[in-house]
Amino acid sequence: MSNVEKINTNILSNGENAEGQEEPQTPIETIVIDPDSTIIELTACRLRSIEGFDGLTKVETLNMRQNLINKIENISQLTTLKHIDLYDNHIERIEGLNSLVQLKHVDLSFS
Repeated sequence: MSNVEKINTNILSNGENAEGQEEPQTPIETIVIDPDSTIIELTACRLRSIEGFDGLTKVETLNMRQNLINKIENISQLTTLKHIDLYDNHIERIEGLNSLVQLKHVDLSFS
């Protein structure tokens, strides 16, 4: 992820900028992720849905804790995924986990 996405997700997660000043919380509609990323960290970003995993062929860890996600779809494209953390979401349905043969850890607690 580039620095721009990191800054935006940090603002959403704690409401403060780097100087500790309050920032308005603007919803992010799309986050562009570097296709060479092996770790995707989007904790407490108030995400409601996730989609568009096309081209993320190197992701091993997906951390989307403390969001508002209720459905996981099209995750079968993340064939290198080893760890997925969806702790504290609103998960009602997950599709495509059975095709993730490298997956070793799934955390759905409090979801």
